[in-house]
Amino acid sequence: MKHFRYLILLLAAILVASCGSRKKTLEASSGTLPEMMDNSASALNAMVTSINDNRLTTQAFTSRMNLSLAAGEKSINVGGTLKMKRDDVIQMTLVMLGLMEVGRMELTKDYFMIVNRMERQYVKASYDDIAFFKRNGIDFYAFQSLFWDELFLTGGQGSAPDAKKFTKTVEGSNLRLVNSDARQMVLTFLADMAKGTVRSTSFASKDAPDEVVLNWNYQDYTKLNKQDFPSRMQVQVNASSKPLSATISLSNLKASSDWEKRTELGKKYTQISMDEVVNSIMRLAK
Repeated sequence: MKHFRYLILLLAAILVASCGSRKKTLEASSGTLPEMMDNSASALNAMVTSINDNRLTTQAFTSRMNLSLAAGEKSINVGGTLKMKRDDVIQMTLVMLGLMEVGRMELTKDYFMIVNRMERQYVKASYDDIAFFKRNGIDFYAFQSLFWDELFLTGGQGSAPDAKKFTKTVEGSNLRLVNSDARQMVLTFLADMAKGTVRSTSFASKDAPDEVVLNWNYQDYTKLNKQDFPSRMQVQVNASSKPLSATISLSNLKASSDWEKRTELGKKYTQISMDEVVNSIMRLAK
């Protein structure tokens, strides 16, 4: 039973503690961006616009998933599915031995919920229930953009951000975009200029902008309805003395909206408080 409790806590930690690399050279292609561009303000602004234009147009899809979670020397691997519908829901289901669902994470515009099937417990809260999220405008749309591999601004309601909101720097074949509009954090993107895709997203505190709290890397792009989408995401959380990490590997991606968008729990499930979850995460991270 402790095995499953540990799994659920790690998943919660990635969600809640994440806001408190591996480098890979991608093969050059013709892409959607001009191969040769100068570094003038207008050229860099046009590049950001092109990256925004490359957003995935598929509105809903499903995927098989392998999730690897680790805290310090402890780690666990589990299979499952990832299902997403734009501007509606992100649903991650965890399955052991290919048969038994042991946990679920569900994010909507109104709440996020983490379900422990083994102990019939769940936590359900609004984003405003976490003070850091509320102060910095972190909501469903921020997590959606992280999972969908796209540029965003906190509090931006999922819209493609204006290029003028970023400080822009060309670094070899990559474009670094930095925004510090949030009250307590700096948001940084690294984009591939040839392919027009976001390669990594990171959060750092304004008090220590060089110390990344969360780093979300995108790798191994595949095609989903003829558009590039990462089949591997690596998430690193450095909010404690014991780093937390997750690797999300996707396969069999299919455009589909034919699935249940909301999780219904029976009367046998007990709701636990966010404070209980946070306290458990803090013990895990020591």
